[in-house]
Amino acid sequence: MLSQLSVKNLAVVEVLDLSFKQGMSVVTGETGTGKSILLQALNLALGGCSDATLVRFCADKAEISASFDVAHYPKIQNHLQAQLLEDEGECILRRVLNADGRSRAFVNGINVPLSVMRGVGELLVDMHGQNEHQLLLRPNQQRQLLDMYADTQALCISLNLVVNAHKQVSEQIKDLNNNHQMKLQK
Repeated sequence: MLSQLSVKNLAVVEVLDLSFKQGMSVVTGETGTGKSILLQALNLALGGCSDATLVRFCADKAEISASFDVAHYPKIQNHLQAQLLEDEGECILRRVLNADGRSRAFVNGINVPLSVMRGVGELLVDMHGQNEHQLLLRPNQQRQLLDMYADTQALCISLNLVVNAHKQVSEQIKDLNNNHQMKLQK
């Protein structure tokens, strides 16, 4: 899905343009060659936390741009359309970090709040680092995967409706009991 990553003035990187082909891509290298800077750049493009110290020394700003091919991902396309962010089969995330600590976020050329960029980024990439909390450890995600595997989504929706109805009836009973107690006291 990631087709291109461009980085300007981030940390020690002056200019970097990477293009990715279909299939698996691997970035390797010795310690200190900048692999973690690439991951930091991608994280920033996905809406991650920024820091003014990431802007290259003597530069006014850092710019990161990540292009994703989303032509075959209707979930992402629907999300972009719902947010009024045209897609045309491609999603371009751009982040500008100023040396004064401020940053701006763009999705497909449209200036958006960072939360919108982060929402799009979460649909595009699930990043994991060493000892970080992983998606599979979240109980909600485990339940969703199990329900999908068992093909019980329709049953889950029905159960949620019944549970919500039960809660509403329980609240009504509680209110009636409280009203009855107040009448007895009066």
